[in-house]
Amino acid sequence: MKVRDVELNGKKVGEIHNIDGRIIYLTQRKPNHYFRVYQGFGLSVEIIWDIHREGVTEVVIKYKGKLGEKNLKSKLEDWIEFGTLNEDEIYGRQIILKEDKMQLV
Repeated sequence: MKVRDVELNGKKVGEIHNIDGRIIYLTQRKPNHYFRVYQGFGLSVEIIWDIHREGVTEVVIKYKGKLGEKNLKSKLEDWIEFGTLNEDEIYGRQIILKEDKMQLV
């Protein structure tokens, strides 16, 4: 069941869902969202703290690329513990989590 939309700077960037008592942050990504340097995907630091306050424990990235689609699941705590801080002039402060820290679901 969808709990609420998550917005950053007035733009919807994901949704929080309650699925069988698990609080999950669901977001979509495209190929241009992949950080090749880090071999992973990023979440805004602001979003990470927002969803953490909401009790989110899992992050699911729905990736839609030229070669197909895949869903990548990770623990929110992994973003905090293993993620790399990236400062970007356009996108701001993000935490990048390597894809090998995520599970294909």
